[in-house]
Amino acid sequence: MRLLKSVFVVVALSGALSAALADATVKAAIEKEYARASAALMKRDVKRFMTITTPDIKYYARSRQVLDRNALETQYRKNFSLYRSVDNVAYRVKTVTVNGKTATAMTTSTLDVTLPGGTPKKPMKYRAIADTRNTWVKTPVGWRLQKIELLDDRITLDGRPMLRRAPLATAR
Repeated sequence: MRLLKSVFVVVALSGALSAALADATVKAAIEKEYARASAALMKRDVKRFMTITTPDIKYYARSRQVLDRNALETQYRKNFSLYRSVDNVAYRVKTVTVNGKTATAMTTSTLDVTLPGGTPKKPMKYRAIADTRNTWVKTPVGWRLQKIELLDDRITLDGRPMLRRAPLATAR
């Protein structure tokens, strides 16, 4: 009887360890995709950024507006055309929850850019920090971003806060 209990404990622990290792592997793969995204956006390469997404990607803005793939790509191109320089693009993956071939990543992203205007000696510095819930799906070519939900954003211009809204509390 003790042997049976020991075997059961070993099997249960190995299953939990296996799941934790699988989650860590998925998190590492997703973090690699965020690194690719960051590198692409630092170069203003929207086309390369879009390669980490699925054809049916959706972006859910705080305003409840939903952007499909074409609208999202157009918005990125429009925004990047306004910047004098892209100074920093960083993603921090806080958690990844895996459910089969789907993973949900809670992230904080930071975008630092220089805007034209101000004075030639002191251009304007724009910073956007966003908290998002991102849904990733496993595809034959790896993990791809299928849904971005903007939960909170903090924007500053020359270090001064711009419009501030309360974080979204509702799930979509």
